Amino acid sequence: MGGGISVGNNVMIGANVVILPDVRIGNNVVIAAGAIVSHDIPDNTVAGGIPAKPIGSFDALVEKRRVVEVGFRDGTENIWAAFEAKRK
Repeated sequence: MGGGISVGNNVMIGANVVILPDVRIGNNVVIAAGAIVSHDIPDNTVAGGIPAKPIGSFDALVEKRRVVEVGFRDGTENIWAAFEAKRK
């Protein structure tokens, strides 16, 4: 029998991700769809692959997404303000 899985705050886990026992996923992490997580994922990381490995930083992803114009009903500034508030 395996141990527990620990998932931090502000984590996005893509579709069909497999997380094996005894794995810790840090805060501010994005795991790409289809990844198999067999080792701990540190804070502020974007991970993907089989096995999942760091492929970028969370902060770089946030900055990249910040410049993308999206037609949300609430406006991008309100969405990012809410995101930043949850992140702290």
